[in-house]
Amino acid sequence: MFLGPWVRAEDAGLSCPDWPLCYGHVLPHDYKTFLEMLHRYVAGLLLGPAFLLLLVMTFWQARLRQHFRWTMLLAALLLTLQILLGMATVTEKLLSSIVNAHLLNAILFLGVLMTVFHRNRLILLADPQSQAPASDPNVGPTSGTLGRSSRSGSRTTALWISLCILIILGVQLLLGGRVSSHEAGRVCNSFPACYYETVIHTSGTSSHEAVYLPPMQGALEKHMTHRLMAYALWLISLAQWLIAWRQRWPQVHKTRSLTLFLLVSIQILIGVLNVLWSIPVLVTVLHSLGAYLVFMAGLWHTLQVWLPVPDQKTSVGAAHV
Repeated sequence: MFLGPWVRAEDAGLSCPDWPLCYGHVLPHDYKTFLEMLHRYVAGLLLGPAFLLLLVMTFWQARLRQHFRWTMLLAALLLTLQILLGMATVTEKLLSSIVNAHLLNAILFLGVLMTVFHRNRLILLADPQSQAPASDPNVGPTSGTLGRSSRSGSRTTALWISLCILIILGVQLLLGGRVSSHEAGRVCNSFPACYYETVIHTSGTSSHEAVYLPPMQGALEKHMTHRLMAYALWLISLAQWLIAWRQRWPQVHKTRSLTLFLLVSIQILIGVLNVLWSIPVLVTVLHSLGAYLVFMAGLWHTLQVWLPVPDQKTSVGAAHV
C-alpha cells in the first residue's frame, strides 16, 4: 500500500504496459519500470505467499477455522480481485474506474484483516486459558471499555459517531481516488480558496478575487468534493473528541478520539501542502499514507467501540459514578 501511491505519484503506472512480466523481462530497465515491477513483485512474492500461509493456518487449526473461515475466504476473494484489478489497471491503460476500484479494494482487504485481528484478540481474551498481559490498556477492569452492558446515552453516542466517522472515511477515500485517477489535484492551486481570478469592474479597474466555491463540474467538482468532505471529517472527529471529554468517556477512548482528530488534522495539512506546492511526489505519497493511517485509526476505534472486550464491567456509564 506504500508502493501503490509511489507508483501513481511518479506516473509510473504505464511504465510497462504488459503483465505479469515486462515483455518477458524480469529485471526492470529504468527507474519508473523499477517502481512498477517492485510493486508487482512485493504483491506476488511477499503478500501473496504470506496470506496463503495465514489462510492455511486458519483452516488447519480448529479454533481458527470455527471463527474465521468465512472471513478469511472473503479476504482471499478480495486479494484475488486485487490481483485481477492490478492486471486490469495495466492492460486497460489506467482506466479511472479500475484505478479507483484497485485502491478501494486494497482498503477493504486491509479492513478485513484488521477485523480478523481484533476478533481473534477478543476470542483469546475471552478464553480463561489465555494469559492476557496485565499491562494491556485495553484489557482488564481498568481499561474503561465501552461495555455492551452499558445502556447510557454515552455508549449510544460513541457507537453512532464512530460509525459515521468510518462511513465518511470510506467516502473520502473514494473521493481522493477520484482526484488522483482524474489528475484533478492541480485544478485548484490555492487554499482555502480554490483559485484567484481577475475581475474587470465597470469602472475599468481590475482586482484579483478569491473563488472559494467554483463551478461544480469536471475536475473542479472532483477536487472540491474531496476538500468539502475533508472539512466534514475534521468537524466530526473534533466533535467526537469534545464529546468524549464532555461525557467523561474512559481515558483509552479519549486518547483514541484525540489520536484520530490529530491524524485527520495532519492529513488535511499535508493535503494543503500538496496543493500549494503543486503535487510534489514526496508530499503526494505522504498524503496517501496519511489516508491509510486515518482509516486504520478510525476502523480500530470503531471496532473497539462496537466489539468491546467480553465480560467487561467498566463502561462509559460507570465513569459517571
